[in-house]
Amino acid sequence: MKKWLPDWKNPRDYPLEDQATPEMWAWEFLRRNSEYQLDYSAQEQCFRELKYSEACRIVYSDEEEYMDDQIDTAEKIIRDAHFFASPLVNKYSVLSNVLPSPYLSCMQQRVAFSCKKNPCFVFYPVDDDIDNSDGGPIEVSKIMIEKTDSFNFKRHVKSIELDNIKSKEIKLLIGPLKLLVEISLEDNILAQVESIKNVSLEYKRVLQDVGLVGSGSRKEVGYYNIYLRCLDALECDFSKADIISYFLPNEPNTYPTYNATKKVNNWLKRATELRDRDYIRLASM
Repeated sequence: MKKWLPDWKNPRDYPLEDQATPEMWAWEFLRRNSEYQLDYSAQEQCFRELKYSEACRIVYSDEEEYMDDQIDTAEKIIRDAHFFASPLVNKYSVLSNVLPSPYLSCMQQRVAFSCKKNPCFVFYPVDDDIDNSDGGPIEVSKIMIEKTDSFNFKRHVKSIELDNIKSKEIKLLIGPLKLLVEISLEDNILAQVESIKNVSLEYKRVLQDVGLVGSGSRKEVGYYNIYLRCLDALECDFSKADIISYFLPNEPNTYPTYNATKKVNNWLKRATELRDRDYIRLASM
């Protein structure tokens, strides 16, 4: 049991849905990651050996009581400490010189992430008058993510290998959450519609992968509080049965459906995903 964990039975000890930002939720999940906690411990051990805290007091002090050689030495210690922490910071995409303490909640410290915000998804562009450089179609999987300040539709061509279509390509105007499609009335309409459907579904899957649309991510925010509390309950040696009896006392949980057990298992599965991997998707929203 970790003494710094809040009381999982007290919702007031956790962020409120209407007050927490995506980055705050991301930090709450990440700080419960056991690998992150081990990396933070390694960082703290290094900092103690370097006397990092003392060096920071010397360098950032408002007092003029330190000699130049003391300041030079302290600045070198800080550089060495940041050099040690750099790969750890990059590992978790934390926007900081050092790993923030997992023992402080999002309400006690602000943690930012270095992931891209508001990504715009675009297909590789192809001019109308030239062929692809490799002579083949552009695969749907060749999608890149770009950070942009504007969400204007851009003209791109998506080449598609299809029978009964003369041009072998479908023209798309692509925005952040919309596709505008040009259909040729000279070609097979149904074949084009089917192709547009396939491209749209693939495009949507890309957006789902970063939690922007279609995955229920907006509705899921209402469960983040419960996800965190379930993780903390297990960490404090409570059982799934304890979680079920507290959150779902009236939920049927008998053979053959075991509804309550299935629901808690789904909560824990998603909570684990957010803690170990998908926290960065939260931070990028």
